[in-house]
Amino acid sequence: MDAAFRSRRIFYSLLFLAWAQTMLPNLGSVSLWDIDEGLNAEAAREMHESGDWVVPRFNFRLRDAKPALQYWCQAWAYRLVGVSEFGARLPSVVAALLAGGAVYELGRSMFSASVGGLAGLALVSSGLVVALGRFANPDALLLACTSLTFLAFWWGYSPRVPGGATRHAWFVPFGVACGLATLAKGPVGLLLPSLAVLLFLIWQRDVRILRHRGLLWGIAAYALVTMPWYLMVTIETRGEFARGFFLKNNVQRYLSADHSHHGSLLYHALFLLVGFAPWSVWILPTLGCAWRDRRADSPCGTDSAAVRLLLVWLGTYLLFFSVSATKLPGYGLPMYPAVALLTGRFMDGWRRGTYRPPRGLMLYSAAWLVLIGAILSIGFALSSGRLGIRVNHFRPVPALADLIPLGGGFVALGCAVIALAWRGLRTAAVVSLVAGCVAGVAAFAGWTLPRFDSVKAPRPLIAAVGLQRGDQEWRLASYLYFQPSLVFYSQREVQRLDDDRLAIEHLAVPTPAILFLTRTDWEALKTRLPGRVLAQAWDMYQQDEIVAVGNESACRSLDLPAVARGEVRRRP
Repeated sequence: MDAAFRSRRIFYSLLFLAWAQTMLPNLGSVSLWDIDEGLNAEAAREMHESGDWVVPRFNFRLRDAKPALQYWCQAWAYRLVGVSEFGARLPSVVAALLAGGAVYELGRSMFSASVGGLAGLALVSSGLVVALGRFANPDALLLACTSLTFLAFWWGYSPRVPGGATRHAWFVPFGVACGLATLAKGPVGLLLPSLAVLLFLIWQRDVRILRHRGLLWGIAAYALVTMPWYLMVTIETRGEFARGFFLKNNVQRYLSADHSHHGSLLYHALFLLVGFAPWSVWILPTLGCAWRDRRADSPCGTDSAAVRLLLVWLGTYLLFFSVSATKLPGYGLPMYPAVALLTGRFMDGWRRGTYRPPRGLMLYSAAWLVLIGAILSIGFALSSGRLGIRVNHFRPVPALADLIPLGGGFVALGCAVIALAWRGLRTAAVVSLVAGCVAGVAAFAGWTLPRFDSVKAPRPLIAAVGLQRGDQEWRLASYLYFQPSLVFYSQREVQRLDDDRLAIEHLAVPTPAILFLTRTDWEALKTRLPGRVLAQAWDMYQQDEIVAVGNESACRSLDLPAVARGEVRRRP
Protein backbone atom coordinates (compact mmCIF):
# COMPACT_ATOMS: atom_id res chain seq x y z
CA MET A 1 0.00 0.00 0.00
CA ASP A 2 2.80 2.41 0.82
CA ALA A 3 4.41 1.88 -2.59
CA ALA A 4 1.10 2.42 -4.39
CA PHE A 5 0.42 5.70 -2.61
CA ARG A 6 3.97 6.98 -3.03
CA SER A 7 3.54 6.75 -6.79
CA ARG A 8 1.28 9.58 -7.88
CA ARG A 9 0.43 7.73 -11.07
CA ILE A 10 -0.78 4.66 -9.21
CA PHE A 11 -2.66 6.65 -6.59
CA TYR A 12 -4.47 8.84 -9.11
CA SER A 13 -5.45 5.70 -11.00
CA LEU A 14 -6.92 4.30 -7.77
CA LEU A 15 -8.60 7.62 -6.97
CA PHE A 16 -10.11 7.78 -10.45
CA LEU A 17 -11.47 4.25 -10.15
CA ALA A 18 -12.97 4.94 -6.74
CA TRP A 19 -14.46 8.23 -7.97
CA ALA A 20 -15.86 6.58 -11.10
CA GLN A 21 -17.53 3.85 -9.02
CA THR A 22 -19.13 6.22 -6.52
CA MET A 23 -20.03 9.15 -8.78
CA LEU A 24 -20.73 8.03 -12.34
CA PRO A 25 -23.20 5.08 -12.32
CA ASN A 26 -26.67 6.26 -13.40
CA LEU A 27 -25.55 9.88 -13.07
CA GLY A 28 -27.52 11.07 -16.09
CA SER A 29 -30.42 8.63 -15.97
CA VAL A 30 -31.87 9.92 -12.68
CA SER A 31 -34.28 12.83 -13.12
CA LEU A 32 -33.55 16.11 -11.38
CA TRP A 33 -34.11 16.39 -7.65
CA ASP A 34 -36.12 19.42 -6.70
CA ILE A 35 -35.74 22.11 -5.57
CA ASP A 36 -32.08 23.10 -5.95
CA GLU A 37 -31.17 20.85 -8.87
CA GLY A 38 -34.08 22.15 -10.91
CA LEU A 39 -33.19 25.77 -10.13
CA ASN A 40 -29.50 25.42 -10.97
CA ALA A 41 -29.91 23.24 -14.05
CA GLU A 42 -32.50 25.56 -15.56
CA ALA A 43 -30.59 28.76 -14.71
CA ALA A 44 -27.56 27.32 -16.50
CA ARG A 45 -29.73 26.26 -19.46
CA GLU A 46 -31.12 29.77 -19.81
CA MET A 47 -27.60 31.17 -19.63
CA HIS A 48 -26.50 28.67 -22.27
CA GLU A 49 -29.44 29.46 -24.56
CA SER A 50 -29.35 33.24 -24.16
CA GLY A 51 -25.58 33.72 -24.29
CA ASP A 52 -25.81 36.13 -21.33
CA TRP A 53 -23.06 34.91 -19.00
CA VAL A 54 -23.39 37.80 -16.55
CA VAL A 55 -26.95 37.84 -15.18
CA PRO A 56 -28.27 34.49 -13.85
CA ARG A 57 -31.96 33.88 -14.54
CA PHE A 58 -34.43 31.18 -13.62
CA ASN A 59 -37.82 30.93 -15.29
CA PHE A 60 -36.63 33.95 -17.28
CA ARG A 61 -36.40 36.13 -14.17
CA LEU A 62 -33.37 37.22 -12.13
CA ARG A 63 -31.99 34.53 -9.83
CA ASP A 64 -30.02 36.13 -7.01
CA ALA A 65 -29.49 33.06 -4.80
CA LYS A 66 -26.07 31.95 -6.12
CA PRO A 67 -23.02 33.42 -7.91
CA ALA A 68 -22.18 32.50 -11.47
CA LEU A 69 -19.39 29.88 -11.33
CA GLN A 70 -21.82 26.96 -11.05
CA TYR A 71 -23.84 28.19 -14.02
CA TRP A 72 -20.73 28.83 -16.12
CA CYS A 73 -19.50 25.29 -15.53
CA GLN A 74 -22.91 23.79 -16.27
CA ALA A 75 -23.34 25.89 -19.42
CA TRP A 76 -19.96 24.67 -20.69
CA ALA A 77 -20.98 21.11 -19.84
CA TYR A 78 -24.17 21.60 -21.89
CA ARG A 79 -22.00 22.61 -24.82
CA LEU A 80 -19.94 19.45 -24.44
CA VAL A 81 -22.58 16.81 -23.71
CA GLY A 82 -25.90 18.54 -24.41
CA VAL A 83 -28.61 19.91 -22.14
CA SER A 84 -29.34 16.98 -19.85
CA GLU A 85 -29.18 15.76 -16.28
CA PHE A 86 -25.67 14.45 -16.95
CA GLY A 87 -24.52 17.86 -18.18
CA ALA A 88 -26.09 19.60 -15.19
CA ARG A 89 -24.25 17.31 -12.74
CA LEU A 90 -20.94 17.02 -14.58
CA PRO A 91 -19.29 20.04 -12.85
CA SER A 92 -20.11 18.63 -9.43
CA VAL A 93 -18.61 15.20 -10.10
CA VAL A 94 -15.47 16.76 -11.58
CA ALA A 95 -15.20 19.05 -8.54
CA ALA A 96 -15.39 16.02 -6.24
CA LEU A 97 -12.48 14.44 -8.13
CA LEU A 98 -10.45 17.66 -7.83
CA ALA A 99 -11.17 17.77 -4.10
CA GLY A 100 -9.94 14.19 -3.71
CA GLY A 101 -6.71 15.01 -5.56
CA ALA A 102 -6.15 18.18 -3.51
CA VAL A 103 -6.66 16.26 -0.26
CA TYR A 104 -4.14 13.64 -1.37
CA GLU A 105 -1.54 16.28 -2.17
CA LEU A 106 -2.21 18.08 1.10
CA GLY A 107 -1.92 14.90 3.14
CA ARG A 108 1.22 13.92 1.26
CA SER A 109 2.80 17.30 2.00
CA MET A 110 1.67 17.43 5.62
CA PHE A 111 2.34 13.84 6.66
CA SER A 112 3.05 11.10 4.12
CA ALA A 113 1.83 9.69 0.83
CA SER A 114 -0.08 6.92 2.59
CA VAL A 115 -1.94 9.41 4.79
CA GLY A 116 -2.82 11.49 1.74
CA GLY A 117 -3.94 8.40 -0.16
CA LEU A 118 -6.21 7.16 2.61
CA ALA A 119 -7.65 10.67 3.08
CA GLY A 120 -8.35 11.15 -0.63
CA LEU A 121 -10.10 7.80 -0.95
CA ALA A 122 -12.06 8.41 2.26
CA LEU A 123 -13.27 11.75 0.94
CA VAL A 124 -14.60 10.45 -2.39
CA SER A 125 -16.33 7.52 -0.66
CA SER A 126 -18.00 9.43 2.19
CA GLY A 127 -21.77 9.72 2.07
CA LEU A 128 -22.36 13.47 1.82
CA VAL A 129 -19.49 14.07 -0.62
CA VAL A 130 -20.89 11.38 -2.93
CA ALA A 131 -24.44 12.71 -2.57
CA LEU A 132 -23.51 16.31 -3.34
CA GLY A 133 -20.95 15.27 -5.94
CA ARG A 134 -23.85 13.73 -7.86
CA PHE A 135 -26.02 16.81 -7.33
CA ALA A 136 -26.28 19.89 -9.59
CA ASN A 137 -25.42 22.37 -6.88
CA PRO A 138 -22.41 24.60 -6.00
CA ASP A 139 -21.51 22.76 -2.78
CA ALA A 140 -19.12 20.40 -4.57
CA LEU A 141 -17.44 23.35 -6.29
CA LEU A 142 -16.97 25.03 -2.92
CA LEU A 143 -15.53 21.76 -1.58
CA ALA A 144 -12.95 21.68 -4.37
CA CYS A 145 -12.10 25.38 -4.04
CA THR A 146 -11.74 25.11 -0.26
CA SER A 147 -9.44 22.09 -0.58
CA LEU A 148 -7.32 23.97 -3.11
CA THR A 149 -7.28 27.05 -0.84
CA PHE A 150 -5.75 25.18 2.09
CA LEU A 151 -3.44 23.28 -0.24
CA ALA A 152 -2.18 26.61 -1.64
CA PHE A 153 -1.66 27.95 1.88
CA TRP A 154 0.22 24.91 3.16
CA TRP A 155 2.43 24.56 0.10
CA GLY A 156 3.41 28.21 0.30
CA TYR A 157 3.69 28.47 4.09
CA SER A 158 5.32 25.24 5.30
CA PRO A 159 9.12 25.04 5.39
CA ARG A 160 10.86 23.38 2.48
CA VAL A 161 12.77 21.19 4.91
CA PRO A 162 11.81 20.06 8.43
CA GLY A 163 12.81 22.68 10.94
CA GLY A 164 13.30 25.37 8.30
CA ALA A 165 11.77 28.83 8.22
CA THR A 166 8.19 29.46 7.19
CA ARG A 167 7.69 30.90 3.72
CA HIS A 168 5.67 33.69 2.12
CA ALA A 169 4.73 32.17 -1.22
CA TRP A 170 1.09 31.42 -0.36
CA PHE A 171 -0.62 34.79 -0.61
CA VAL A 172 -1.36 34.95 -4.36
CA PRO A 173 -2.49 31.32 -4.90
CA PHE A 174 -4.50 31.57 -1.69
CA GLY A 175 -6.20 34.71 -3.02
CA VAL A 176 -6.97 33.08 -6.37
CA ALA A 177 -8.46 29.97 -4.72
CA CYS A 178 -10.55 32.11 -2.35
CA GLY A 179 -11.73 34.12 -5.35
CA LEU A 180 -12.94 30.99 -7.11
CA ALA A 181 -14.68 29.87 -3.91
CA THR A 182 -16.40 33.25 -3.70
CA LEU A 183 -17.60 32.88 -7.28
CA ALA A 184 -18.89 29.42 -6.39
CA LYS A 185 -20.76 30.17 -3.17
CA GLY A 186 -20.24 33.72 -1.94
CA PRO A 187 -18.44 35.51 0.91
CA VAL A 188 -17.84 32.31 2.90
CA GLY A 189 -15.29 31.40 0.23
CA LEU A 190 -13.04 34.15 1.61
CA LEU A 191 -14.25 34.67 5.17
CA LEU A 192 -13.85 31.17 6.59
CA PRO A 193 -10.49 30.15 5.06
CA SER A 194 -9.04 33.54 6.04
CA LEU A 195 -10.38 33.20 9.59
CA ALA A 196 -9.02 29.65 9.88
CA VAL A 197 -5.59 30.73 8.66
CA LEU A 198 -5.56 33.70 11.04
CA LEU A 199 -6.44 31.49 14.02
CA PHE A 200 -3.79 28.99 12.94
CA LEU A 201 -1.14 31.72 12.70
CA ILE A 202 -2.13 32.97 16.17
CA TRP A 203 -1.77 29.44 17.53
CA GLN A 204 1.62 29.19 15.82
CA ARG A 205 2.61 32.64 17.14
CA ASP A 206 3.39 33.65 13.58
CA VAL A 207 0.92 36.49 12.96
CA ARG A 208 3.77 38.77 11.93
CA ILE A 209 3.81 37.01 8.59
CA LEU A 210 0.69 38.98 7.68
CA ARG A 211 2.78 42.15 7.59
CA HIS A 212 4.57 40.83 4.52
CA ARG A 213 3.89 42.74 1.30
CA GLY A 214 2.70 39.49 -0.26
CA LEU A 215 -0.61 40.05 1.56
CA LEU A 216 -1.34 42.99 -0.74
CA TRP A 217 -0.62 40.86 -3.79
CA GLY A 218 -2.96 38.20 -2.43
CA ILE A 219 -5.74 40.76 -1.97
CA ALA A 220 -5.14 42.01 -5.51
CA ALA A 221 -5.33 38.45 -6.88
CA TYR A 222 -8.60 37.86 -5.04
CA ALA A 223 -10.08 41.11 -6.34
CA LEU A 224 -8.96 40.34 -9.89
CA VAL A 225 -10.80 37.00 -9.81
CA THR A 226 -14.03 38.11 -8.14
CA MET A 227 -14.64 41.81 -8.77
CA PRO A 228 -15.22 41.87 -12.56
CA TRP A 229 -18.26 39.63 -12.47
CA TYR A 230 -19.72 41.00 -9.23
CA LEU A 231 -19.40 44.55 -10.55
CA MET A 232 -20.90 43.69 -13.94
CA VAL A 233 -23.91 41.85 -12.49
CA THR A 234 -24.50 44.65 -9.99
CA ILE A 235 -24.41 47.29 -12.72
CA GLU A 236 -26.59 45.34 -15.16
CA THR A 237 -29.24 44.62 -12.52
CA ARG A 238 -28.98 48.11 -10.96
CA GLY A 239 -28.02 46.63 -7.62
CA GLU A 240 -30.91 44.15 -7.47
CA PHE A 241 -28.64 41.09 -7.56
CA ALA A 242 -26.30 42.49 -4.89
CA ARG A 243 -29.18 43.30 -2.55
CA GLY A 244 -30.81 39.92 -3.01
CA PHE A 245 -27.61 37.89 -2.84
CA PHE A 246 -25.67 39.57 -0.05
CA LEU A 247 -28.50 40.80 2.17
CA LYS A 248 -31.25 38.19 1.68
CA ASN A 249 -29.33 35.03 0.77
CA ASN A 250 -26.32 35.55 3.03
CA VAL A 251 -26.85 37.93 5.95
CA GLN A 252 -30.55 37.28 6.43
CA ARG A 253 -30.24 33.50 6.07
CA TYR A 254 -27.41 33.46 8.59
CA LEU A 255 -29.37 35.50 11.16
CA SER A 256 -32.81 33.90 10.71
CA ALA A 257 -33.88 30.43 9.62
CA ASP A 258 -34.91 30.11 5.98
CA HIS A 259 -38.23 28.26 5.65
CA SER A 260 -37.94 25.04 7.67
CA HIS A 261 -34.14 24.83 7.51
CA HIS A 262 -33.33 25.20 11.18
CA GLY A 263 -31.78 23.05 13.86
CA SER A 264 -29.89 22.97 17.14
CA LEU A 265 -26.29 24.01 17.76
CA LEU A 266 -25.34 20.33 17.46
CA TYR A 267 -26.89 19.97 13.99
CA HIS A 268 -23.65 19.91 11.98
CA ALA A 269 -21.67 18.01 14.61
CA LEU A 270 -24.26 15.24 14.65
CA PHE A 271 -24.80 15.28 10.90
CA LEU A 272 -21.06 14.79 10.46
CA LEU A 273 -21.59 11.27 11.75
CA VAL A 274 -24.06 10.66 8.92
CA GLY A 275 -22.41 12.70 6.18
CA PHE A 276 -18.93 11.26 6.67
CA ALA A 277 -20.25 7.69 7.00
CA PRO A 278 -19.05 5.02 6.75
CA TRP A 279 -15.69 6.57 7.72
CA SER A 280 -17.22 8.45 10.64
CA VAL A 281 -17.22 5.24 12.69
CA TRP A 282 -13.59 6.11 13.54
CA ILE A 283 -14.36 9.68 14.61
CA LEU A 284 -13.64 9.18 18.33
CA PRO A 285 -10.12 7.72 18.04
CA THR A 286 -9.39 10.09 15.13
CA LEU A 287 -10.17 13.24 17.12
CA GLY A 288 -8.55 11.83 20.24
CA CYS A 289 -5.23 11.26 18.48
CA ALA A 290 -5.39 14.64 16.74
CA TRP A 291 -6.00 16.46 20.02
CA ARG A 292 -3.08 14.63 21.61
CA ASP A 293 -0.75 15.51 18.74
CA ARG A 294 -1.64 19.20 18.62
CA ARG A 295 1.23 19.87 21.04
CA ALA A 296 4.77 20.32 19.85
CA ASP A 297 5.99 17.93 22.57
CA SER A 298 3.64 15.12 21.50
CA PRO A 299 5.09 11.80 20.26
CA CYS A 300 4.58 13.03 16.70
CA GLY A 301 5.55 16.63 17.35
CA THR A 302 6.97 17.20 13.88
CA ASP A 303 3.38 17.01 12.60
CA SER A 304 1.93 19.35 15.21
CA ALA A 305 1.63 22.39 12.89
CA ALA A 306 -0.29 20.37 10.29
CA VAL A 307 -2.55 18.87 12.95
CA ARG A 308 -3.25 22.33 14.35
CA LEU A 309 -4.22 23.63 10.92
CA LEU A 310 -6.63 20.74 10.39
CA LEU A 311 -8.18 21.19 13.83
CA VAL A 312 -8.61 24.93 13.27
CA TRP A 313 -10.03 24.27 9.79
CA LEU A 314 -12.56 21.81 11.21
CA GLY A 315 -13.41 23.94 14.25
CA THR A 316 -13.83 27.20 12.33
CA TYR A 317 -16.33 25.79 9.85
CA LEU A 318 -18.14 23.73 12.47
CA LEU A 319 -18.59 26.67 14.85
CA PHE A 320 -19.54 29.17 12.13
CA PHE A 321 -22.28 27.02 10.63
CA SER A 322 -23.47 25.73 14.01
CA VAL A 323 -24.25 29.33 15.02
CA SER A 324 -26.02 30.04 11.72
CA ALA A 325 -29.82 30.15 12.03
CA THR A 326 -30.32 28.44 8.66
CA LYS A 327 -28.94 24.92 8.59
CA LEU A 328 -28.53 22.60 5.63
CA PRO A 329 -26.30 19.50 5.40
CA GLY A 330 -24.28 20.93 2.51
CA TYR A 331 -23.16 23.95 4.51
CA GLY A 332 -20.72 21.79 6.47
CA LEU A 333 -19.21 20.09 3.42
CA PRO A 334 -16.01 22.25 3.30
CA MET A 335 -14.88 20.81 6.66
CA TYR A 336 -14.93 17.24 5.35
CA PRO A 337 -11.42 17.41 3.80
CA ALA A 338 -10.02 18.24 7.24
CA VAL A 339 -11.89 15.30 8.77
CA ALA A 340 -10.70 13.04 5.95
CA LEU A 341 -7.08 14.04 6.50
CA LEU A 342 -7.29 13.49 10.26
CA THR A 343 -8.96 10.13 9.64
CA GLY A 344 -6.32 9.13 7.09
CA ARG A 345 -3.58 10.09 9.54
CA PHE A 346 -5.15 8.06 12.32
CA MET A 347 -5.77 4.98 10.17
CA ASP A 348 -2.23 5.04 8.82
CA GLY A 349 -0.80 5.49 12.30
CA TRP A 350 -2.89 2.62 13.66
CA ARG A 351 -1.81 0.43 10.73
CA ARG A 352 1.84 1.16 11.39
CA GLY A 353 1.54 0.80 15.15
CA THR A 354 2.33 4.46 15.84
CA TYR A 355 -1.07 4.83 17.51
CA ARG A 356 -2.22 2.16 19.87
CA PRO A 357 -5.75 3.02 21.00
CA PRO A 358 -7.49 0.54 23.30
CA ARG A 359 -8.51 -2.58 21.43
CA GLY A 360 -12.03 -2.20 22.79
CA LEU A 361 -12.35 1.26 21.23
CA MET A 362 -11.27 -0.02 17.82
CA LEU A 363 -13.66 -2.95 17.98
CA TYR A 364 -16.45 -0.64 19.15
CA SER A 365 -15.80 1.64 16.15
CA ALA A 366 -15.73 -1.23 13.67
CA ALA A 367 -18.97 -2.60 15.16
CA TRP A 368 -20.72 0.54 13.93
CA LEU A 369 -20.20 -0.72 10.37
CA VAL A 370 -22.37 -3.71 11.30
CA LEU A 371 -24.97 -1.33 12.74
CA ILE A 372 -24.90 0.79 9.56
CA GLY A 373 -25.62 -2.32 7.52
CA ALA A 374 -28.53 -3.27 9.76
CA ILE A 375 -29.97 0.26 9.58
CA LEU A 376 -29.73 0.25 5.78
CA SER A 377 -31.55 -3.06 5.46
CA ILE A 378 -34.29 -1.98 7.85
CA GLY A 379 -34.57 1.37 6.07
CA PHE A 380 -34.98 -0.26 2.66
CA ALA A 381 -37.55 -2.71 4.03
CA LEU A 382 -39.50 0.12 5.66
CA SER A 383 -39.44 2.51 2.68
CA SER A 384 -40.36 -0.27 0.24
CA GLY A 385 -43.42 -1.26 2.25
CA ARG A 386 -42.15 -4.75 3.06
CA LEU A 387 -42.72 -4.22 6.79
CA GLY A 388 -46.28 -2.98 6.27
CA ILE A 389 -45.63 0.14 8.34
CA ARG A 390 -46.68 3.55 6.99
CA VAL A 391 -44.55 6.55 8.03
CA ASN A 392 -46.80 9.61 8.10
CA HIS A 393 -48.00 10.15 4.51
CA PHE A 394 -44.95 8.60 2.85
CA ARG A 395 -45.89 6.35 -0.08
CA PRO A 396 -43.69 3.23 -0.21
CA VAL A 397 -41.34 2.71 -3.15
CA PRO A 398 -41.58 -1.04 -3.86
CA ALA A 399 -38.45 -1.04 -6.05
CA LEU A 400 -36.33 -0.38 -2.94
CA ALA A 401 -37.04 -3.89 -1.70
CA ASP A 402 -34.40 -5.18 -4.11
CA LEU A 403 -31.76 -3.32 -2.10
CA ILE A 404 -32.47 -4.87 1.29
CA PRO A 405 -29.45 -7.23 0.92
CA LEU A 406 -27.18 -4.18 0.40
CA GLY A 407 -27.02 -3.69 4.15
CA GLY A 408 -25.52 -7.14 4.42
CA GLY A 409 -22.43 -5.90 2.63
CA PHE A 410 -21.67 -3.43 5.42
CA VAL A 411 -22.40 -6.10 8.02
CA ALA A 412 -19.86 -8.38 6.33
CA LEU A 413 -17.37 -5.49 6.07
CA GLY A 414 -17.68 -4.71 9.77
CA CYS A 415 -17.20 -8.36 10.71
CA ALA A 416 -14.15 -8.65 8.43
CA VAL A 417 -12.50 -5.54 9.90
CA ILE A 418 -13.18 -6.75 13.44
CA ALA A 419 -11.71 -10.19 12.69
CA LEU A 420 -8.59 -8.79 11.02
CA ALA A 421 -8.03 -6.21 13.76
CA TRP A 422 -8.46 -8.85 16.46
CA ARG A 423 -5.75 -10.98 14.81
CA GLY A 424 -3.43 -7.97 14.52
CA LEU A 425 -3.60 -7.82 10.71
CA ARG A 426 -4.02 -4.06 10.69
CA THR A 427 -2.84 -3.37 7.12
CA ALA A 428 -5.25 -5.99 5.79
CA ALA A 429 -8.00 -4.41 7.91
CA VAL A 430 -7.35 -0.95 6.43
CA VAL A 431 -7.20 -2.27 2.85
CA SER A 432 -10.47 -4.16 3.40
CA LEU A 433 -12.03 -1.04 4.89
CA VAL A 434 -11.09 1.11 1.90
CA ALA A 435 -12.28 -1.44 -0.66
CA GLY A 436 -15.49 -2.15 1.25
CA CYS A 437 -16.38 1.51 1.82
CA VAL A 438 -15.86 2.40 -1.84
CA ALA A 439 -17.87 -0.60 -3.06
CA GLY A 440 -20.65 -0.15 -0.50
CA VAL A 441 -21.13 3.57 -1.06
CA ALA A 442 -20.94 3.09 -4.84
CA ALA A 443 -23.68 0.45 -4.71
CA PHE A 444 -25.84 2.58 -2.45
CA ALA A 445 -25.54 5.70 -4.64
CA GLY A 446 -25.77 3.95 -8.00
CA TRP A 447 -28.63 1.59 -7.20
CA THR A 448 -30.80 3.55 -4.76
CA LEU A 449 -31.30 6.92 -6.46
CA PRO A 450 -32.78 5.67 -9.77
CA ARG A 451 -35.53 3.85 -7.90
CA PHE A 452 -37.03 7.15 -6.75
CA ASP A 453 -37.73 8.25 -10.32
CA SER A 454 -41.06 6.45 -10.17
CA VAL A 455 -42.26 8.92 -7.51
CA LYS A 456 -41.00 12.16 -9.06
CA ALA A 457 -43.61 13.83 -11.27
CA PRO A 458 -42.05 16.57 -13.48
CA ARG A 459 -40.12 14.54 -16.07
CA PRO A 460 -42.83 11.90 -16.74
CA LEU A 461 -45.52 14.59 -16.91
CA ILE A 462 -43.62 16.62 -19.48
CA ALA A 463 -42.75 13.50 -21.47
CA ALA A 464 -46.34 12.22 -21.43
CA VAL A 465 -47.77 15.38 -22.98
CA GLY A 466 -44.88 15.87 -25.41
CA LEU A 467 -43.82 19.31 -24.24
CA GLN A 468 -40.18 18.70 -25.22
CA ARG A 469 -41.10 19.66 -28.76
CA GLY A 470 -39.71 23.15 -29.20
CA ASP A 471 -41.64 23.95 -32.40
CA GLN A 472 -44.94 24.65 -30.63
CA GLU A 473 -46.00 27.58 -28.47
CA TRP A 474 -47.54 26.67 -25.16
CA ARG A 475 -48.74 28.57 -22.14
CA LEU A 476 -47.75 26.68 -18.99
CA ALA A 477 -48.69 27.41 -15.40
CA SER A 478 -48.91 25.66 -12.06
CA TYR A 479 -51.57 26.20 -9.42
CA LEU A 480 -50.57 25.95 -5.75
CA TYR A 481 -47.81 23.58 -6.82
CA PHE A 482 -44.42 24.21 -8.36
CA GLN A 483 -41.22 22.31 -8.97
CA PRO A 484 -38.33 24.07 -10.76
CA SER A 485 -37.60 21.03 -12.91
CA LEU A 486 -40.93 21.64 -14.71
CA VAL A 487 -39.23 24.62 -16.32
CA PHE A 488 -36.10 22.63 -17.19
CA TYR A 489 -37.93 19.73 -18.80
CA SER A 490 -40.46 21.85 -20.67
CA GLN A 491 -37.83 24.48 -21.58
CA ARG A 492 -40.55 27.11 -21.27
CA GLU A 493 -41.69 29.63 -18.70
CA VAL A 494 -44.06 28.17 -16.12
CA GLN A 495 -46.20 30.76 -14.38
CA ARG A 496 -46.94 30.27 -10.69
CA LEU A 497 -50.60 30.85 -9.83
CA ASP A 498 -52.12 30.93 -6.36
CA ASP A 499 -55.62 32.13 -7.22
CA ASP A 500 -58.32 29.88 -8.69
CA ARG A 501 -59.61 32.74 -10.84
CA LEU A 502 -56.21 33.04 -12.51
CA ALA A 503 -56.10 29.27 -13.01
CA ILE A 504 -59.46 29.37 -14.79
CA GLU A 505 -58.35 32.30 -16.94
CA HIS A 506 -55.14 30.48 -17.85
CA LEU A 507 -57.05 27.66 -19.53
CA ALA A 508 -59.80 29.86 -21.00
CA VAL A 509 -57.71 31.00 -23.97
CA PRO A 510 -57.71 29.93 -27.63
CA THR A 511 -54.00 28.99 -27.62
CA PRO A 512 -52.68 25.68 -26.19
CA ALA A 513 -52.40 25.92 -22.39
CA ILE A 514 -51.59 23.40 -19.67
CA LEU A 515 -52.02 23.75 -15.93
CA PHE A 516 -50.15 21.59 -13.37
CA LEU A 517 -51.83 21.01 -10.02
CA THR A 518 -52.35 18.33 -7.41
CA ARG A 519 -55.11 15.75 -7.73
CA THR A 520 -56.69 17.18 -4.57
CA ASP A 521 -56.92 20.68 -6.06
CA TRP A 522 -58.13 19.29 -9.40
CA GLU A 523 -61.01 17.47 -7.70
CA ALA A 524 -62.00 20.72 -6.01
CA LEU A 525 -61.85 22.79 -9.20
CA LYS A 526 -62.59 20.42 -12.08
CA THR A 527 -66.18 21.59 -12.48
CA ARG A 528 -64.92 25.14 -13.01
CA LEU A 529 -61.73 24.56 -15.00
CA PRO A 530 -62.21 24.49 -18.79
CA GLY A 531 -59.94 21.53 -19.44
CA ARG A 532 -59.28 17.85 -18.94
CA VAL A 533 -56.52 15.68 -17.53
CA LEU A 534 -53.84 14.80 -20.07
CA ALA A 535 -51.37 13.07 -17.74
CA GLN A 536 -50.79 12.36 -14.10
CA ALA A 537 -47.92 11.09 -11.96
CA TRP A 538 -47.26 10.59 -8.26
CA ASP A 539 -45.00 13.18 -6.60
CA MET A 540 -43.11 12.24 -3.45
CA TYR A 541 -42.64 15.88 -2.44
CA GLN A 542 -46.38 16.63 -2.40
CA GLN A 543 -47.38 13.06 -1.48
CA ASP A 544 -50.17 13.45 -4.00
CA GLU A 545 -50.73 12.88 -7.70
CA ILE A 546 -49.87 15.78 -9.97
CA VAL A 547 -52.13 16.21 -12.98
CA ALA A 548 -51.50 18.09 -16.20
CA VAL A 549 -54.76 19.68 -17.30
CA GLY A 550 -54.98 20.95 -20.88
CA ASN A 551 -57.54 23.16 -22.56
CA GLU A 552 -59.25 22.12 -25.79
CA SER A 553 -56.61 23.77 -27.95
CA ALA A 554 -53.88 21.80 -26.17
CA CYS A 555 -55.79 18.57 -26.59
CA ARG A 556 -56.14 19.16 -30.31
CA SER A 557 -52.44 19.95 -30.64
CA LEU A 558 -51.26 16.79 -28.88
CA ASP A 559 -50.98 13.61 -30.87
CA LEU A 560 -51.91 11.30 -28.01
CA PRO A 561 -54.38 8.44 -28.57
CA ALA A 562 -55.62 8.62 -25.00
CA VAL A 563 -56.70 12.25 -25.23
CA ALA A 564 -60.03 11.21 -26.65
CA ARG A 565 -60.67 9.22 -23.47
CA GLY A 566 -59.90 12.25 -21.35
CA GLU A 567 -56.80 10.99 -19.50
CA VAL A 568 -53.33 9.64 -20.06
CA ARG A 569 -52.44 7.70 -16.93
CA ARG A 570 -48.97 7.17 -15.62
CA ARG A 571 -48.62 5.43 -12.30
CA PRO A 572 -45.45 4.63 -10.39
